[in-house]
Amino acid sequence: MMENSTLQKSLFFTIESAILDQRVIQINVQGAWRTLEPYQLGLSRQGSRKLTLYGYCRDRACVSRTNSRWQFFEIDQISRIELTTYSFLPHVSYSEQADLLHPVFFWVPTSVKACK
Repeated sequence: MMENSTLQKSLFFTIESAILDQRVIQINVQGAWRTLEPYQLGLSRQGSRKLTLYGYCRDRACVSRTNSRWQFFEIDQISRIELTTYSFLPHVSYSEQADLLHPVFFWVPTSVKACK
């Protein structure tokens, strides 16, 4: 198993690449795999200011949990990540979460052509 700091670096660079290239990722959070379009990576403004990923979850399980496909995932809760070959265009409903994440290290700009 990877050392925690090595895992954190691997997650950070994989998420950076996925956001900049607008590629879908799969993450394992608390034993459950999630398919995610990553939109932003930054520090949470709430609580302990943890490194947090904001994205659009393609799985129905996300919707049943929070009634929204837009989700926040703390990086230290992710045990595995896989970069897929699938790309995505930003959703019309996407808005940057600067009020909840600050600073934001990587993000998909809202000016990119969106899909419905």
